[in-house]
Amino acid sequence: MINHVLIKMASKRTNQSSVWEHMTKLPGNKVQCNLCTKEMAYAKSSSTSTMMYHLWSMHPSIFKEPKGKQPSLSSFGVGPQRPCSESRTEKITALVVKCIVANMLPLSFVENTEFRELTAFVEPSYMVLRRDTIGARLDSTKPEITKKVTEEMQSAPAVHITTDI
Repeated sequence: MINHVLIKMASKRTNQSSVWEHMTKLPGNKVQCNLCTKEMAYAKSSSTSTMMYHLWSMHPSIFKEPKGKQPSLSSFGVGPQRPCSESRTEKITALVVKCIVANMLPLSFVENTEFRELTAFVEPSYMVLRRDTIGARLDSTKPEITKKVTEEMQSAPAVHITTDI
């Protein structure tokens, strides 16, 4: 039984990678590409990754990526499916600022866990801005808002103000 295990260990996979169809071992821990004669370092204990990368990048018409390659997480619907473009990011940020202004929400709203969960669900690759960045955005909209409020106040027949003291 032990001899059988030792024989199996001794007959470990050697040169079973498809890269060996296009590579030749040279003396001195080197290999040579049969397609372009480029030489690369190769130790008996190392993997064939460097050779495979060479074949994929330098000879793509001859050596295709293996079909058994592991699929990415995004192919299973995990993680962002598409990047959030700069224009889309800008539009989302502008709508968040508009929502805060229209509903008189505190700037800390953008740090709210439920709000972040919502934005992560709707647009997984959108990074919600911090409250100080949103505050700077609000400051930049101040002239526009001031103009709008001034026009509304001037056209109002009466203004009633209430305070809690």
